[in-house]
Amino acid sequence: MWNLINYTVYPLAFNYVISTLLKVLQFTTQVNPNPAKYLITDEEHKIATNYEMSKIKLLIVTEFFSFIKDLIMYQNIEKIYSFLTNFMCFKDFILLYFLYYIPFL
Repeated sequence: MWNLINYTVYPLAFNYVISTLLKVLQFTTQVNPNPAKYLITDEEHKIATNYEMSKIKLLIVTEFFSFIKDLIMYQNIEKIYSFLTNFMCFKDFILLYFLYYIPFL
């Protein structure tokens, strides 16, 4: 049982985390940190930054659901359940993350 989890669920989780981090880094480097450099107003910079942040949040959500879809494709509920129970220590972090970012959506 543990071999199945180690060779299927954990690589999917690792792939999800790495791909999400890479996409977040890709979009955060595109946000202009200095609005005066391109002669735009602070309000325009806020709109552009909010747009980039909404793209990042959308990417995180789509990556998460694609990760869940990949788990369900294995059609083994025991693996999904054991994976979720093994990572319950992160539930507070995930809850705080979404409580912080949901008002901005």
